[in-house]
Amino acid sequence: MSEKNKIAAMASAYNVPLCPHIHASGGVSAVIQVLASCENTFAAEYITSGSSYALRKELYGDSYMQKDGYVPVSQEPGLGINVNEEVFEKYYLKWMK
Repeated sequence: MSEKNKIAAMASAYNVPLCPHIHASGGVSAVIQVLASCENTFAAEYITSGSSYALRKELYGDSYMQKDGYVPVSQEPGLGINVNEEVFEKYYLKWMK
């Protein structure tokens, strides 16, 4: 998080808007939190379809899912996601048990 904050501060000093690409994983929550705290955030690009999006929705529910072109910032503590641990059982490799 601190490296992202440094990059955001440098971009702000030169009036450069932030518009990062975010991989559709649990990392979305961390990046959205950082972007919400930055004055020079323009947009966040991330995948909103396909298997990685579907898996993230299954794991985290509606946390950080875009609605009408915007991503609401969670007011929950920490990263603001609640992990559905039952999903781990569903995808857990049988040989690992």
